[in-house]
Amino acid sequence: MSTPDLWRHSPAIWTAPVAEGGSEPDWAFLRCEVHVDRPVAEGTLHLAASSPEPGRQFVARASMNGAELGQGPVRAIADERRYSSWDASPLLIEGANAIGVVAWTPEDRRIQVALRIRYRDGSEEVAAPSAPWTGLAGDRAYRPSGSIGTHYFVAPQEHLVGRDYPWGFDQPGFDDSAWAPAATKEPFTTLAPDPTATVTTFEAAPVDVAAVGPGTLRFDFGGTYVGGLSLPGLGRPAQLTLRFGELLDEHGRVRAHMATGNYYEDRWELDGHEPHLRTWGLRVFRYLEIDGLPPEAAESVRALGHVYPLGERTRFRTDDPRLQQVLDLCEHTMVQTNGPLLVDSWSREREPYEADAYLQAKANAALSAEQELAGYSLDYLLQRRTWPTEWPFYLVLLAAEHAERGGDLDALAARRDQLAALLPTDWIDPATGLIRKLHGSDGSASVADHDIVDWPPSERDGYLFGPVNTAVNAVAHGAFSAMARIDELLGHPDAPVHAEHARRLREAMNALLWDEEASTFIDGLDAGGAPLPHAAAHAGAFASALGVADADRAARIAEHLAPLGMPVSVYAAPFLLRALLRGGRADAAFDLLVATGDRSWLGMIEAGAGATMEAWNEQVKPNVSCAHPWGASPLFLVVEDLLGLRPLAPSYTEFAVAPQVPEQIGHLGASVPTVAGLIEIDVSGEAAGRAVRVSVPEGTRCRLRWDGEEHLLGPGPHAFDRNR
Repeated sequence: MSTPDLWRHSPAIWTAPVAEGGSEPDWAFLRCEVHVDRPVAEGTLHLAASSPEPGRQFVARASMNGAELGQGPVRAIADERRYSSWDASPLLIEGANAIGVVAWTPEDRRIQVALRIRYRDGSEEVAAPSAPWTGLAGDRAYRPSGSIGTHYFVAPQEHLVGRDYPWGFDQPGFDDSAWAPAATKEPFTTLAPDPTATVTTFEAAPVDVAAVGPGTLRFDFGGTYVGGLSLPGLGRPAQLTLRFGELLDEHGRVRAHMATGNYYEDRWELDGHEPHLRTWGLRVFRYLEIDGLPPEAAESVRALGHVYPLGERTRFRTDDPRLQQVLDLCEHTMVQTNGPLLVDSWSREREPYEADAYLQAKANAALSAEQELAGYSLDYLLQRRTWPTEWPFYLVLLAAEHAERGGDLDALAARRDQLAALLPTDWIDPATGLIRKLHGSDGSASVADHDIVDWPPSERDGYLFGPVNTAVNAVAHGAFSAMARIDELLGHPDAPVHAEHARRLREAMNALLWDEEASTFIDGLDAGGAPLPHAAAHAGAFASALGVADADRAARIAEHLAPLGMPVSVYAAPFLLRALLRGGRADAAFDLLVATGDRSWLGMIEAGAGATMEAWNEQVKPNVSCAHPWGASPLFLVVEDLLGLRPLAPSYTEFAVAPQVPEQIGHLGASVPTVAGLIEIDVSGEAAGRAVRVSVPEGTRCRLRWDGEEHLLGPGPHAFDRNR
């Protein structure tokens, strides 16, 4: 059924103002009933809503016959309006079926709902309600309150008054005689389906419950969740105050006034008749503190997480408990803090950024074969770029790697011209062949086309900025190389042009930015073209990780970096670790992966973080958040670098395995889901030496590099030993 046909008889609606001439409520309850007169084969509920922009989140939760279907829609890229779709088949019955919607937005308040039914007799229709939609303003059930957001977005505190909530409004036969007819509004003109999967809810029990004050219980869920609280009805009146937070203060109390600027405090006024209680919106938390909860209800408290379905996930195997702990933290981060869009974090900003999306997409790809999330986020950022000079370059890398993993060349072709337009050809200095900028090479924040190198500024290892910036040139080199691969995949004639740009840039960087004595790259050149007298870790790390350095110089850079520890941020860490790995210092890279202290992933766990943090600690960044999924880079460093798995042809029809597992790890392995099937790799230490085992899916082949030799492997299991 075409999109126009689907929505033809579905008006846009919202709850009418309480008083004539009054303002529309931000909170709305909407319901209707649909009569089904014959057996149903399949049913789908579609919901379009506006506007998700003020809250940078979903607008509505939809349910049918007392069971929740989901939340939506996802934020749109431009002027289109997105709609979510849910399988309603298990809920539809012959007779009366109730549809309920709870919605919140302070801007362009509109909901459009369509129920498509295919009957067992083969007929199909968009079912009309048995009676017009009715609505109830939600500002009595959810009393006017403050925002849990920051200066980037607004989202409501949920001060719930149980006696005014229309419990059961999404069930057939509910008495809505006191409700008003829903207000009919201008229908959406450009509708497009959500391109990503439906976010589902997940309940988690606490791992610890403690009394922290008179009548106050603290719940630790052991990891970070994006969502809120699920609680069965208490059966008696209660006044509850809920405080959510990522960390505890020095007294062991939940920090609801988060360093990010969020304030996660809600109040519930309950009369005892509530059947089940759940928060509506998104809070980012590991800890929950409740005042006034009857002690016998504590065992029923659950974290309500919102989970983006990744499908089958990678199974990691290692006998190093430190590495397993880091991988567990990173996997929990990806599972519980993904959303329908690759955003920086669901706490402070709820906004996609190019470099963050690139790293998060790589971590997701190391964990699953899911493709839509990275694809839509890429399209979103192609229309909505952010400020740093080098950030858009990452979209070219993301697009190339995404196509190589997933094989969707049609989507790549549709993005091709936009990607090519991101390349910094206008900044190439004809005199040197380097990227040279006359403005913006100063590390300023939130100003378009200003170099960033690293963030926060204290993490730049003393980096000196100049018109020629080595880190920017290195990311540009990566983008030109990726664009050449894109054009090769598409058969576009500009592939040699981009490859030549990459070659010239690489040669210029090696000729003009290499410091022979220091065995690394310097930070850049000054306005007169003279070398800047400094070589931050970032210069060598980015240049090596992004393919600027040849094998000899990569090895020398790795020797230069190895004694430095971790002088870069969580964002730059995977580039530094990749530079160590590319230079043959897998031992040093592994030591950093499993390091302790306040500049490590294990240090995040020690600090109480339930997901990867945006900075190593609060001393580095006082407004730090503990839920930044792009910080889970150990996932792809293990899969892509330590185990050496990379696609050589789209969809993994041919792939490489080139392990470089240091001897500190007795055993490292992973079963990695790909679009071609499950790839299994194990590297282990045995009495006689090291061994590798690879299982190759049907229809693919593997180029295994092991013990200095290359082996071409067909489908099935394979094993090789290395003698000491």
